[in-house]
Amino acid sequence: MITTDTDWNTSRLTVDDTEVEDHKASLFEVRSLLAPVDLQIDRLTRDQKQVDARPEQDCHVLVENDSRRVYIRRGLNQNNGSPQHDCFVLRRDGSIDSPIDWQYDEITRVDARPIEDTRLFLRGGIFTTFANCMKQELGYNYWSRNIVISRSNTEVDGLTHYVVVRPPWDIPSLVSSAFASVPISRCATASPPVIRSTRPSAPRESRLVWALMIITRTTW
Repeated sequence: MITTDTDWNTSRLTVDDTEVEDHKASLFEVRSLLAPVDLQIDRLTRDQKQVDARPEQDCHVLVENDSRRVYIRRGLNQNNGSPQHDCFVLRRDGSIDSPIDWQYDEITRVDARPIEDTRLFLRGGIFTTFANCMKQELGYNYWSRNIVISRSNTEVDGLTHYVVVRPPWDIPSLVSSAFASVPISRCATASPPVIRSTRPSAPRESRLVWALMIITRTTW
């Protein structure tokens, strides 16, 4: 867990993903020290921009209606979808920064997280991941060996990531084992991540450095 400014500088960290017990477990989580806020929101209409709730400080709010499922996937990776939900920034005066997307005659869950006034910095670090060798008989699988951010007002700067692939080269779960996407949840996003990647055109000797991911000046 990361809850304060962290500077890995030029430290080199090796992540061996060839065999892990839980491939859905994130390596690091940037977490807020502020407790969630209790808010009462019973209904919302599409494009609504104001509610009666008055939090003591600005909050990132998630509302759900578990009685209605959306984003249901068919085909190879079919699932039961997700509860209808909206995420928005709620100001102290009850105003909503962005209009509501769905109609909510019922709200079964409200998760409100205060937005920090101070910025947390996560800097440096050179990570090398030995990619997973998971065998998937049908379809593919997602890996979440990454850095997840659930704290508002967080900046990631200068993190470098290498992925080393060993034979066989056609590993279906490769990309998801990288830091290529830094998942963000339960926090306000100030700006999208800036990611540059390069990929060699051919393997070198017995291993392939598949990708170099550099995250620079990224703010949440």
